[in-house]
Amino acid sequence: MFVVLKNGGKQYKVQTGDIIKLDYLGQDKGKTLSIKEVLACNVDNKDYIGKPYLNNVEVKIEILENKKDKKVLVFKKRRRHNSRRLNGHRQSLSVVKINDILLDGKSIGKDNKKKVSVAKKNTDSTKKEASSKKVLKTKQPKPKKE
Repeated sequence: MFVVLKNGGKQYKVQTGDIIKLDYLGQDKGKTLSIKEVLACNVDNKDYIGKPYLNNVEVKIEILENKKDKKVLVFKKRRRHNSRRLNGHRQSLSVVKINDILLDGKSIGKDNKKKVSVAKKNTDSTKKEASSKKVLKTKQPKPKKE
């Protein structure tokens, strides 16, 4: 289960509980918002594609932090003309957490997280069985060179 949302000219594929960096949203830390610009959605292996957006899907987010990204240096040079220019840029970002995904006002994101945790428990038990079957190999001492 995932959704594809649009922010700042970019598209993000997200699930409930994901933490992503979006372009600066202009809101304070700790505030909750909803994003309605959802391009696509997958629920119970059924795909929904918007034209351009889905009207009945909404993503609830919480702003964790507002910060600036790493500096990007832009260097331009024209050879043999003694022309050089160096610019730097730091993009403002909002770090957000995807709290919930709503389809027709009903939460669809929280049920699938429980299924994933049950599947992980089963894989851990198979690893323990496989590790107990390993045979220990002893190293032979190397002969001395004279």
